[in-house]
Amino acid sequence: MPWASLEAALRVELRSMGSDLAGAAAADARLVLDLPCDPGATTVHATLVHVASGRAATEDVALPTDDRIRVLALGLSELVRARWPGLATEPPPPPPPP
Repeated sequence: MPWASLEAALRVELRSMGSDLAGAAAADARLVLDLPCDPGATTVHATLVHVASGRAATEDVALPTDDRIRVLALGLSELVRARWPGLATEPPPPPPPP
C-alpha cells in the first residue's frame, strides 16, 4: 500500500467534507488500519480513535480491486464523518446513585 498516496487522498476527502482533521498532525483523532497481507483482500479493518479519551470506533472498510487508494480514502472519510462526532463528544455523566 503506498501510504503517502493514501494519506494525500484521505486529506482531500476529509477537506471536501469540511473536516478540521484533514491537516492537523496534532489532531485528536488517529486512524489505525489493519491491512491484510493478501493482495486479493477486499476489506481493511479500520479503527478511529479519540486520542484524549481512548474511545474508539471500528469498522471494516471496502477495498476494491480498482482505484484502491481513492476508494479506501473515501471509505475512511465516511468512517470519520459518521463516527467522529460521537467519539469527540463527552459522554453524559453517570446518573446519581439512588
